[in-house]
Amino acid sequence: MFAANSEAGVGGNVGRGQGAGQGRGSMGGAGRGAGGNCVCSKCGKRLPHQRGQPCYEMKCPNCGNTMLRET
Repeated sequence: MFAANSEAGVGGNVGRGQGAGQGRGSMGGAGRGAGGNCVCSKCGKRLPHQRGQPCYEMKCPNCGNTMLRET
């Protein structure tokens, strides 16, 4: 029953094995740690990142724009 599908290469997860998903690495920006800087995308002002406070919740002291995490 299973041999026909695997030999023909059809069916659910045949030939995929481990590693067929998203892979390893960065979690898309979440949990980057306490280090680094927050940067204003409008004027370029950089501030040290504060642990426990996401950069996107900070306002630039120069222009009032939302800060972003520097990559």
